[in-house]
Amino acid sequence: MSMLLEIRRLSVALPAGSEREFAVQDVSIAVPRGQTVCVVGESGSGKSVTANAVMRLLQKNVLRVADGEIFFEGRDLLKLDAAAMRTLRRLAHGYDFPGAHDCAESGHDGGGSDR
Repeated sequence: MSMLLEIRRLSVALPAGSEREFAVQDVSIAVPRGQTVCVVGESGSGKSVTANAVMRLLQKNVLRVADGEIFFEGRDLLKLDAAAMRTLRRLAHGYDFPGAHDCAESGHDGGGSDR
């Protein structure tokens, strides 16, 4: 099965002098085309940092990808130029994620419960 998104050994460095070296260290995630993958973790565990690294929206001069690879539909996101990345973000913004309509139509809020 082909991969829609593949994150390989991603490490995102924190600024010098932080209490730890990495916000995210050695993370690998594979999302096959047509499948849903959930990233679950405690507050501060790196979920948002990982997502921002994928979209190359890490806060400049604060966080940086120190190691790893990120592929979306076979394209190496860390090697795309700024214009190509902006185009990809615009396309992804309108992406119809599989199953998203099912959640909206069922009244499910996407959280952990149907309140």
